[in-house]
Amino acid sequence: MTKTPEEAGADRPRAGAGRRDAGAGSVELRAELFAAMAARPAFAAVAAADWRRIERFELGGLWSSSAALAVGALATGRGRVVVVLPDPESAEGFALDLGALAPDLDVALLPVEEEGLPDGPELRANRSERLVALAALDTPGDGVLLVSGASLLEALPAAPAERLHVVRGGPLDRDAFVSTLVESGFDRVALVAAPGELSVRGDILDVYPWASTAPVRIELLDDEVEELRRFEVDSQVSVDVLDEVSLPLAGRGTATRRLHELLPADAHVLVVDPPRLEDRLAEAAFLHDVAPKTVEVVLRRLRERPGGELFALDLGRPAHDVSIASAGEARAAEAAVADWIDAGRAVLLLCDTDAEAERLSEVLAAAELPPGPRLHVERGRLSAGFAF
Repeated sequence: MTKTPEEAGADRPRAGAGRRDAGAGSVELRAELFAAMAARPAFAAVAAADWRRIERFELGGLWSSSAALAVGALATGRGRVVVVLPDPESAEGFALDLGALAPDLDVALLPVEEEGLPDGPELRANRSERLVALAALDTPGDGVLLVSGASLLEALPAAPAERLHVVRGGPLDRDAFVSTLVESGFDRVALVAAPGELSVRGDILDVYPWASTAPVRIELLDDEVEELRRFEVDSQVSVDVLDEVSLPLAGRGTATRRLHELLPADAHVLVVDPPRLEDRLAEAAFLHDVAPKTVEVVLRRLRERPGGELFALDLGRPAHDVSIASAGEARAAEAAVADWIDAGRAVLLLCDTDAEAERLSEVLAAAELPPGPRLHVERGRLSAGFAF
């Protein structure tokens, strides 16, 4: 990932300069990346606009991971933004890109429905993960929900409306409590391992709530809640002491709706790579016997929301093109970096592990390209590089 700073010097870093630790200086370099994006007139016009007062916009030339950089900048100050990607693989890659480029942004990824799973821990865990992701839509503050095209056609689980409220020090009828959970769809097991499970061992009740990442342990003294805490499934170690907890109930017949029906009224929607999304939706519709008209309705409803479409290639309209380029063909890292530094660029290189970052830094230093103010090497991952 490279960019040209406004006042970049063309000299290479001097051999022998000290290597910075992974991540050092990258905050400043990321700020330069966002500034370079904001300096593009097409992007600046969209970033400054109130999307609720304009027609849906189009931005072209957001090559590869630069689309995530654009989303990271555009999402600021807009509450919850839904980003639609063509398929699950591109959604997962986009999540990695946002983690590297906009690490402070709250990002949730909606998993696709696992098909063919029998009713059991895996199916319940998948359903709960989807509920957790969808709950992000109602979370205050800025954030992004990443959705793959196939999920647009799925019937998504609705958040349970009924809840059981448990208070430490408050009363609780064990038998009535257990009966209510079982009737709502919880499975009674020896040890809880997945959402929707309940374990009873004397006066100890373990409940793994829907839309939760950890189970809750309730310890009773007669008919009073003596202890209330969250714990880890594997170690059984307590991770959080609670004063109270609200447990969502969800019967097996919980109503479901499509995504466009679940979106809050003020939700913004960005579509990344619309041509490929439409191709993937057509494939998914064919595989799952979904009428083409349904696909048209889903896309139309999404495009009734404020937001826009982000294209990988230029649209041929300067007022709409950001014109980010590929970082180039794969070749030896030191040769590519040398060319970028000679061209006056600032460079951020990401490696999967700290050890790989250390080794790459040594290789670059041996080629008289030691990491320094204009060259950073750290742990992280992008789906593909890009250059301003």
